[in-house]
Amino acid sequence: MTTIKTIVWHAPIILWSLVACALPMHEMQEAFKESLQNTMGRTLESLKYHPGLAFIGNREPSEVRRLGNGNILQVYRDYWGQIGIDRGMCRVVLEFDSNIMTVVKVYAEGPGCYAAY
Repeated sequence: MTTIKTIVWHAPIILWSLVACALPMHEMQEAFKESLQNTMGRTLESLKYHPGLAFIGNREPSEVRRLGNGNILQVYRDYWGQIGIDRGMCRVVLEFDSNIMTVVKVYAEGPGCYAAY
């Protein structure tokens, strides 16, 4: 009987702890998405020298291919692992207009796609 009372008493605390941990992760994922969205309309060259976006422009993509519409797709399969950070898989994809090499589409997939800032 004591065990049931203990579990019932601790349940709200445990539940609140889980919710509190989940909220910051959501915020970190949103911060990462926002930083990716800031690449839109920028050239690859400008990404290399932008103080807040150089983390994207200075990485080597794991795959580069030309799409049917002529645009160029750069895929970073293990975005964080490439620089030795173990956050779990994060795949980042940038699509460039091939004429002016400007980012026209960007997205990320995976549980490791978050920014710890």
